[in-house]
Amino acid sequence: GNLRGARAACDALKPQSFIALEGHGLEEVIVDAIGSVRARLSVEGPGGHPWVDKGNPSAIHAVLELGSRILADAPEAAEVNIGSITGGRSVNVIADSAELLLEARADDNQALEKMLAELDDLRCEPPLSLGVEMVGKRPAGRLPRDSRLLAVVRSVRAELGLPDVLGSGSTDANAALAQGIPALTLGVATGSGMHSTREQIELESLAVGLRQVEMVVERLLSRS
Repeated sequence: GNLRGARAACDALKPQSFIALEGHGLEEVIVDAIGSVRARLSVEGPGGHPWVDKGNPSAIHAVLELGSRILADAPEAAEVNIGSITGGRSVNVIADSAELLLEARADDNQALEKMLAELDDLRCEPPLSLGVEMVGKRPAGRLPRDSRLLAVVRSVRAELGLPDVLGSGSTDANAALAQGIPALTLGVATGSGMHSTREQIELESLAVGLRQVEMVVERLLSRS
């Protein structure tokens, strides 16, 4: 989730160009890299019995309040998703621990840095304590529109009758763009329901998706 493999490949191989592949997305070419920051917020407190120890703060309540505050105060250019909230021991116990996992995405690195600063400023009132752990960071980036790599991809797609549509996304290409390496992402199939339990691809679209990749690689190698 933190592009470790893609970063290592760029460091070791020093490629002239970089193409990431996705199972979906045959209908467009991803040329703008959406950056992201991922964080885990952990709250701990005394817990206790909900009646005998009434007044003791709940770690779950605090996490919910923090989540609402983050969503309300997030930079306008960032899209924030709280993907997971866990904590507590039982229905009749004041939660002594809770955590949430969040991700903020943006096509602007400044918006991501602002989001990091807002996370650093979060606080909980005693006796609760708050821990903020960064679990991932992807830089935003953009492939120049006059890139030779993009020109080759566009010519191949025109021959195959694929749409000339440029899009944005968060893929392994982020790592290459951050190092100044021309990079983009090609989908190899059409489909629907990405990142859901309904995710699927159209098997018949794989043939043209594979042909697209073959032709692009062949032309890049023939002109290198």
